[in-house]
Amino acid sequence: MPSVWSSAGNLSRAQSELGLTNVEQQRMLRNNNVITSKVMVEKDARANEKRDQDDKAVDLKFKEIAADKSKEAAFWGVIGAALNLLGSLMKGVGGASQTGGAGAWINVAVDGLNGLGTVISKFMDYLKAGAEKESVEEDLKRLNAQRAQTDDAVRALDTNPYV
Repeated sequence: MPSVWSSAGNLSRAQSELGLTNVEQQRMLRNNNVITSKVMVEKDARANEKRDQDDKAVDLKFKEIAADKSKEAAFWGVIGAALNLLGSLMKGVGGASQTGGAGAWINVAVDGLNGLGTVISKFMDYLKAGAEKESVEEDLKRLNAQRAQTDDAVRALDTNPYV
């Protein structure tokens, strides 16, 4: 038959073990809370990053549409300048052939050079618009690659079984 002292010792050891278990469980809970908090902060950051990237993608899409329309307008500007040059030359040649003076032919040459300058200027605008469109498309491709990486990271965080 156990003595009072051995029973008291057993009770004391049981309480001590229970206390150690409680302390260890509290420590585990704190660690789990820290891990969960860090993962949730990461999830929030990734969600904000995804939202920012989506906003940038929409902005770049509008820029791409605007650049495409700008390139189209520049193309028609080249066509208009070329037709204007052709009309000026035809009018000038017709007038110079009727009058036959050297001054009229000089005017035709000056009008032709001015028209050619306008055509070249419009063609440069067309090239510039094309380069702008290519730049926006490259930015959009780069952003889409970043968005894919962010989506993968968000998916990985969402599949974490400990959160």
